[in-house]
Amino acid sequence: MRLIEYKNKLYSVIIKKKGDNVIASIQVEGATAMGKTEEDAYINLKNKLSEINSNSNIGKEKLLFG
Repeated sequence: MRLIEYKNKLYSVIIKKKGDNVIASIQVEGATAMGKTEEDAYINLKNKLSEINSNSNIGKEKLLFG
């Protein structure tokens, strides 16, 4: 089982095989990523979570500072 840290909490990563690809997901933010291998899917999921996190921070700053 793989774990991933997101917003200072650990979540277990759900790995599923779908056809020729592997899907990695967590039950937060509806985050799902696909890759050819489990490792690729995991890395893509980490990247997607980083992107979601940075986008949400930008949105909060815009709200706070106008």
